[in-house]
Amino acid sequence: MSKSIKKIVLEMLNPQQMVFVATSVDDQPFVRPMTLIYDKKRFFFATGSSDAKAAQIAANPLVEICLPLKEGKYSGYVRARGKLLTITDNSVRKEIFDASDFIGYYWQEPTDPGYALYQMHWQEVDYLKPGENLATTISWT
Repeated sequence: MSKSIKKIVLEMLNPQQMVFVATSVDDQPFVRPMTLIYDKKRFFFATGSSDAKAAQIAANPLVEICLPLKEGKYSGYVRARGKLLTITDNSVRKEIFDASDFIGYYWQEPTDPGYALYQMHWQEVDYLKPGENLATTISWT
């Protein structure tokens, strides 16, 4: 492959896209769709601070995401494992609030205590190109 996997993955990301996020608490997995916000090569998620997933993240900030890929009749994916860090810096909260198409629908301002913002630090990524049957795993950091 002429391009690095990291470059391929970054080029396919949009500023916002639906991904599946898996958390795990007490050996119980939880998977749900969430909007991945990709901004300046950083990865963010927003949710309600009283939401069940906020409690799950507080108990175990290690997560995995899956971005399904489709090319014609072929499917693939990008899976990333990493850690979610709670963002309390109001300048970053405002930056992502303003960059998002949806956060303002749920919370009136970046300092709203009901608005929880997380930055995901990717540690390892699996890339399965649509049409192939073996994923490539790379260290992200």
